[in-house]
Amino acid sequence: MRKRIFDEQISIRVSCDPEAFVHEASEALKNQGWRIEKLEKYSLSACYGSRFIFRMFGLFFSVGRRNIPAILDVAIKDGDSKTVALRFRSDEGWYVAAHPLAHEIYEKDFRSTVEIVSRNANAST
Repeated sequence: MRKRIFDEQISIRVSCDPEAFVHEASEALKNQGWRIEKLEKYSLSACYGSRFIFRMFGLFFSVGRRNIPAILDVAIKDGDSKTVALRFRSDEGWYVAAHPLAHEIYEKDFRSTVEIVSRNANAST
């Protein structure tokens, strides 16, 4: 299997209760079209997009969450209840060749997702 097109991690500091942060983050993500796959007390996993659409049409149609498959993991770091780890990665599956703009599109979406989670969960990077 090839390397993912995009795989980034960031840690953010939160000023609220960790459990409340995870809940608020899940609500903010749902409002932005993410599907929450797993929600636990101190972590969540969410996804969006479609591998099928991405494989069949690539970037020929308007770029959006429906077309670009991605996964986001959010977890409170062990031993530090005020630090949250975010991991955002592409979920394209197998591919023959990646479009040169794909990484830029994922980078832009990563930044906007971190902003949404941070803003809606009372956090700072």
